[in-house]
Amino acid sequence: MNPRVETTIEVLKLTFNDHITFQKICQFVEVIRNKPLIIEADAMPLGLTGYCIPLSDVDLICYRERSRDMDLLSQLHEIGHILLGHIDSPSNMPAYNNFIREKERIAHSPSVIKYRGMQFDDPEEHDAEALATLLLGLILHTESELSPVARELYGD
Repeated sequence: MNPRVETTIEVLKLTFNDHITFQKICQFVEVIRNKPLIIEADAMPLGLTGYCIPLSDVDLICYRERSRDMDLLSQLHEIGHILLGHIDSPSNMPAYNNFIREKERIAHSPSVIKYRGMQFDDPEEHDAEALATLLLGLILHTESELSPVARELYGD
């Protein structure tokens, strides 16, 4: 396993005293990136389960809806790219509202190719997937330890 994945897991475990929740991970990302994290469902081609775009004012993660655990794994995979430093913060990206307007315009244009393919052998994809899988295990472990009242107070 990539040492960066192991280090990221250790930092999160130490930061949250081994009580890792999805909400805490999202808040951690917002702090280290110094901008909000927006996660929303989106339609996408088969084979594509999610993507992350570093917009000027937010980090946007979109995922294809499936089951709760699969959705969570897709979201954690994209968060993994952020935590592992795979996602830059380019200064020329549009703001969220402008991006959404452009995305809607493109969606109605049949001449635009929206799917650029995947690189399944990319080491960054493997690292993001490894991190996502480990995080999901930690989240599910934390959820199994919390009472329903604590889960409602502290988030899933």
